[in-house]
Amino acid sequence: TRPHNAARAAVKVKPLRWDSGIASVAQDYANQLAAGPCSLEHSSGAYGENLALGSGDMSAAQAVSMWINEKSDYDYYSN
Repeated sequence: TRPHNAARAAVKVKPLRWDSGIASVAQDYANQLAAGPCSLEHSSGAYGENLALGSGDMSAAQAVSMWINEKSDYDYYSN
């Protein structure tokens, strides 16, 4: 969570806090993706997610960096 919270702090947003319920939903979704082919499509659940695709090994920090680099694409008026 450190890279994610650093990005949030840079735009004056509160840090993430652990939520066991959300963690359970995320783990269930991760298990579903691991069990079958990943189509790299957003889920239709109650929570959004950031998707990352690359070749080779990718760390969580690298995935967060990819997400941060998309900041210019964010539409503050529709989100």
